[in-house]
Amino acid sequence: MKVLLIQPPYCLFENDHPQAVPPLGLAYLAAVLEQDGHEIRIIDCVVEGFEQVVPMPDGRRRVGLEHFTK
Repeated sequence: MKVLLIQPPYCLFENDHPQAVPPLGLAYLAAVLEQDGHEIRIIDCVVEGFEQVVPMPDGRRRVGLEHFTK
């Protein structure tokens, strides 16, 4: 079975700085699924869209891809 795991964008408060942290939880899940013979892909929206910082109406900022294709 083909499985797609997605690390979604995250929101920052006013004084927070963007960080890209490896999605270890998804990596653990992927390892177990791969051992069972599944085909795994991981999309990390934070890393793929790290330069995309979008202001939110409540004052926070969203970091990461808004849309993705593939």
